[in-house]
Amino acid sequence: TLTVTNTNGCTASATTVVTINTNPVPNPSSDSPKCVGTTLTFNSVAAMTSYAWTGPNSFSSNIQAPSINNVTTAANGTYTLTVTNANGCTASATTAVTINANPVPNPSSDSPKCVGTTLTFNSVAAMTSYAWTGPNSFSSSIQAPSISSVTTAASGTYTLTVTNANGCTASATTAVTINANPVPNPSSDSPKCIGTTLTFNSVAAMTSYAWTGPNSFSSSIQAPSINNVTTAANGTYTLTVLNANGCTASATTAVTINANPVPNPSSDSPKCVGTTLTFNSVAAMTSYAWTGPNSFSSSIQAPSISSVTTAANGTYTLTVTNANGCTASATTAVTINANPVPNPSSDSP
Repeated sequence: TLTVTNTNGCTASATTVVTINTNPVPNPSSDSPKCVGTTLTFNSVAAMTSYAWTGPNSFSSNIQAPSINNVTTAANGTYTLTVTNANGCTASATTAVTINANPVPNPSSDSPKCVGTTLTFNSVAAMTSYAWTGPNSFSSSIQAPSISSVTTAASGTYTLTVTNANGCTASATTAVTINANPVPNPSSDSPKCIGTTLTFNSVAAMTSYAWTGPNSFSSSIQAPSINNVTTAANGTYTLTVLNANGCTASATTAVTINANPVPNPSSDSPKCVGTTLTFNSVAAMTSYAWTGPNSFSSSIQAPSISSVTTAANGTYTLTVTNANGCTASATTAVTINANPVPNPSSDSP
């Protein structure tokens, strides 16, 4: 109400109505904290005639509830919202935003490994959770799991998902190779006979070979041999091989060295011309081969020469083969004595 008095002393009153409008309350907020790569969403009071958001990384928006997709740590900081209501009144307020970095899982392993060994994984430390998955239904919830007695089924790609203390999650992969062990496949040309050459063999194209066996035998080649072998070589030989992937395996092979026969040839020499010369030798051989003077030959154990002559004098050789296929030879000397010539006479008549 206004009452005025003029210079004449006259007074009058009149009224006017005043309205003071309340300023709006912007009430800005967000769903912070968020993780890198997610969507950050803002909100504010409703029913304003205008909105003006500003913030870090040149952010601006004129809507009530803007958002930032695939948010980065550049969005960290304070955001200001200015609103104008229907009465034209303006107010500003701020809200703080935190964008947490995602963890870096950094999965790894001690691959490549060989079949039968232990495969060990590793990753970033101090996470609140770990989730490993991989080939052959592998899963684990620890930082550094392992697979003992690993097989080639473990080869492939493993995925690790980790969550840090801020609730941010990230995944990464690591490749694993499990190499097959070699198959040494040792063998020999056993059984052999004394005095022959025993030869071994094995898988080819290894980076190293290590043979060991009876009688202090050792060799570092693929196919070693033993010359003039004896029965001391009887037994089990072990071969350890290393392939190009660094994988090792061992296997064994059995060797048999058979004794040679002892022919032991003999005869009932000395004999006289015209009698029967008889030979003899070791029994139970699978073959006999006699040779001697005057083109003598026979394939029986105990041959004979009837009506023998001095042409049978000399050395006879016998070669025998036993049931193991081993052969040996020996000799025997024969003497055929000439008969006397009586040449009787008298001073008759």
